[in-house]
Amino acid sequence: MAFDSFLFIYYFIPVMILLLAFVEGEWRNIALLSLSLLFYYYGTGLHVLTMVGITGVNCFGVAFIRAHDDGKQRKRVLILLISLNLAILAFFKYSGFIIENLNIILLLLGQSPIVYEKKVLIPLGISFITFHNVSLIVDVYRKSVPDNPGLMQTLNYIFAFPKIIAGPVLRFGEYIKTGWVCEIGPESFVRGMRIFIIGLAKKSIIANTLGGTADMVFSIPSDSLTVLMSWCGIFAYTMQLYFDFSGYSDMAVGIAKVVGLNLPENFNYPYTASSIRDFWRRWHMTMTGFFMNYLYIPLGGNRAGKARTYANLYIVFFVTGLWHGANWTFIVWGLYHGTLMVFERFGFGKRLDSIWKPLRHLYVILAIMIGWVFFRSSDIGSAVEYLKCMFGAGWVTEEMSPIVMVVDREFVFASCLAIIGSSPLIKNVVSMIDLRISEKNHLSLLKEVVGFVILIFILLVSSLYIAAGTNAPFIYQNF
Repeated sequence: MAFDSFLFIYYFIPVMILLLAFVEGEWRNIALLSLSLLFYYYGTGLHVLTMVGITGVNCFGVAFIRAHDDGKQRKRVLILLISLNLAILAFFKYSGFIIENLNIILLLLGQSPIVYEKKVLIPLGISFITFHNVSLIVDVYRKSVPDNPGLMQTLNYIFAFPKIIAGPVLRFGEYIKTGWVCEIGPESFVRGMRIFIIGLAKKSIIANTLGGTADMVFSIPSDSLTVLMSWCGIFAYTMQLYFDFSGYSDMAVGIAKVVGLNLPENFNYPYTASSIRDFWRRWHMTMTGFFMNYLYIPLGGNRAGKARTYANLYIVFFVTGLWHGANWTFIVWGLYHGTLMVFERFGFGKRLDSIWKPLRHLYVILAIMIGWVFFRSSDIGSAVEYLKCMFGAGWVTEEMSPIVMVVDREFVFASCLAIIGSSPLIKNVVSMIDLRISEKNHLSLLKEVVGFVILIFILLVSSLYIAAGTNAPFIYQNF
C-alpha cells in the first residue's frame, strides 16, 4: 500500500485515527501493531509470517543475551542471530545475483552452470526490517538499552508501518530512550499531517513528473541520444531520486508523528553539499549513521592508521552499494563514492576547502550525477555508453532524438520546483515570516489560517496528480 495512494490517504489514515482514538493504553500499541501487520500483509502477502517468525527468533535470542552474563555465550548468540538475519536477507535479495555470478565462474572453469529458474519474491522493505532487527540485537548486546522493553514495544519498533518501506532507520537504543507509547493528540496530528502533505507533494508533483522524463531518456538508445538530452535525463533522475526518497521519508516521519513516534530526519538538503563527505552527512542520514555505528566503528574506524581507514571506507561503501540492489551497477556506484571519500581524506579535501564555494558545489553536483548514472542504468555497459553521450564521446547519427521530446512545460515547472525545493530557500523564507509574525500577536491567527489553506491546496493538487496517473512506484520500495 503506497503512501501516495488514495487507499492510504483517504481510507487507511482515517481508519487508523478512529481506531487508535477509541482505545487506550496498551491496547493502542496492540492496535498499531495490528494495523502495521495488515499494512505489511497488503504489500507482501504471507511473507509477513516469515518476517514475524524471524523477529520472534530475534526476540528470543535477545532475551537470552539480556539474561546471561557469560561474555562468550552472549557473543556466540550475537553472531548467530546476526548471521541468521543476514542469511535470510541474502536468500531473498541476493540469491539470484550470487548464482548468476557463480555460473559465470563455473562456465569459465568448464563446469555446468547451476539451474535456477524460480525468481524469489522479495518481502516488502526487508532491508529496513533487517536493519532494525540488527540494531535490536546489537544494542541489547552492548547494554545500551537501559530498561527491559516489553514485547509489544519491541514488535512495534520492528513493524511500525511508517518506516517499513522507506525508513528512516531508528536505532533501538534511541527508540527505547524516548519511552515511546502510541498516542493520538491534536498537536501531533496537525504537525504530522503537515509533514506528510509536504512529503506527498514532493513525491507526486516533482518526483513522479521528473521520473517520467528520466525513464524516457534512459530508454533511448545511446546512438540516438544527444549531449543535451542526456544531461536533461540525468538531471531529471537526480532530482527524481531525491524528491522520491525524501518525500517518502517525510511522509513516514509525518504519519509516525501522528501516532506519537518521533522518527529522525533522513535528509538535510544534500544537493547543497560542498564535498562528498558533506553529501554523506546530509543524504540518507539514518542509513549512514547505521553503517557508521554497526560496521565502520566495529571495523576499527579511523583508529588504526590511514591504510586501515581507507580499507574500512571501501568496505562500508561496498556494502552500501550492495544494500541498494543485487546488481554490479550498485556496487560500482558504492565503490565510486568510496573512492571519492578516500581522495578527500587523502588530501584533496583540504585543497577543496580552499576553493571558491560555487566551484566546490559544482564539483559535488557533477560527481553525484556521474554516480547516479550507474545507479540508474541496468548494467555497467549501458552506464558507460550514457556517460559517453553526456560528455560528447558517444555515437552520432542522423536520427538524433530532439530535445523537445522531453523538455515541455511540465518538465520545466517540475524542474523549477525541484531546484528551489532542494535548497533551504523556502525554509528560510518561512522562518523569516514566522519571526516577523511572532512580533505581532494579532497576525498569528491569520498565519495559521493561511498555512492551513496552503496545505489543503497542496493536498488537492497532489491528489489531482495521483488521479491523473502520474504516481510511480517508490524507487526504494524493495531495498
